Amino acid sequence: MTSHLNDSLPPSVLQLDEDDKNWLLFLLKFCMIVCGKGLWDHFDGTSLCPPKKIKLPVGTEVEIHKWDQNEQIACLLLAQRLPDMVFIITEHLEMACECWEAITQEF
Repeated sequence: MTSHLNDSLPPSVLQLDEDDKNWLLFLLKFCMIVCGKGLWDHFDGTSLCPPKKIKLPVGTEVEIHKWDQNEQIACLLLAQRLPDMVFIITEHLEMACECWEAITQEF
């Protein structure tokens, strides 16, 4: 049985150039791969964390953990292909959709 890692991008997704020369190719390839991994909703902001209540119903903790894990994977996928100076722009942001918005505004 093989394990499927969802936290890496193929080499075909090049690192984004700081001068935005490859923005369009980066955008198209990155979006395609992330959609294929089922994580695009973390970038467009439609994936909401299950509510964290004081008394959690059975199963909610597992859902929250899975959402948090997918959110971290989404951030990791993006960070893998950002130049250092662009990564610094997103370093303080907590959610993948916030990082994505900052990058798309920059480029």
